[in-house]
Amino acid sequence: MIQTKRRGLMWFRHDLRTEDNAALHYLASEVDELLCVFVVDPRWFKSSHYQSRHMGDYRWQFLKESLLDLQTQLAAKGQRLTVLTGTSVSTLADLIARHHITHVAANFHPATYERQQWKRIQSQCPHTQFQQFEGVCLFDQTQLPFELDDLPNHFTPFRKKVESLVVPDVLPSPTRLPKPWSHKEQQLTIITEESVNDFIGGSQAALAQIT
Repeated sequence: MIQTKRRGLMWFRHDLRTEDNAALHYLASEVDELLCVFVVDPRWFKSSHYQSRHMGDYRWQFLKESLLDLQTQLAAKGQRLTVLTGTSVSTLADLIARHHITHVAANFHPATYERQQWKRIQSQCPHTQFQQFEGVCLFDQTQLPFELDDLPNHFTPFRKKVESLVVPDVLPSPTRLPKPWSHKEQQLTIITEESVNDFIGGSQAALAQIT
């Protein structure tokens, strides 16, 4: 049977918002059905050989609040957030294969680990279309007036080179999102108590903080 529907997967990472999200905008106009996913890696909570954890209690509370806020934003557009546990590469590669996903999109993150994850998922799913978009930095890399190899070694020379650049306009939240489809995944239950931090997680709280 030939698949006719375009089925998309939005991989949320450091971009837990519907506004100013180029990858989500792309999928909104490109696919017929959409799965929105965030993956919680159990290794975040384990101590490293330096006896430190990637995810401490306060950071985890902030992240849970951000995920709940994103879920609210998606629900307002008829979508839902699927939060899974596991390693990102194996979890997403399995989803793509089992659900015959045709399009995967995410916002580019320049860190080494995140770039390696993206390449590994692509290599395991060669028949799926992958798209990354600028979305976590103030400027697009193509705007920089120098090559990355020529990045200034100090802040002041860097500031002088970029201070005249125009900051790109913020993308509004998509007016509509493709419908989700029925799927049975063992979701991680996100329950959060009243915040004990001075700052509450979520893009809506962030916008309120700066206005």
